[in-house]
Amino acid sequence: MYLLGVVITPIAGPLLALRGPRVALLTAVGASLVGLLLTLAAPLPVIIVGVAAGACGVFLAQSAALSAVQREVTRARSLASGLYHAAYYGGAAAASVLAGHAYEGGGWPSVVGLVTGSMALAGVVGLLGWRKSGAV
Repeated sequence: MYLLGVVITPIAGPLLALRGPRVALLTAVGASLVGLLLTLAAPLPVIIVGVAAGACGVFLAQSAALSAVQREVTRARSLASGLYHAAYYGGAAAASVLAGHAYEGGGWPSVVGLVTGSMALAGVVGLLGWRKSGAV
């Protein structure tokens, strides 16, 4: 599924140029949420489609976030990019620990609930935060 990034990232460019990072992020959140919910289904092919949709959403969201950083930051751009990557990978490390505890406590449905909450938060940031900053 990780190889889907090779397909999605080039597709993200025109979407970002045409609609901006806010719309791309909200599209990514939608794709990720649909994919995540599909992983709760029983048939394996549906689960595979769900994982693929979620992976595509993550790649699109990452492209949108990097685009927003590039649009908004005019000084110390390499520092801003470094901070973004530190937050991205540091957040992923922390989230993996939380997801492990969620899985131990309630299985896969608990992980889906945790990730759904984080995706909702990303959507709120896209709706409220990026509109104010001009990254639309």
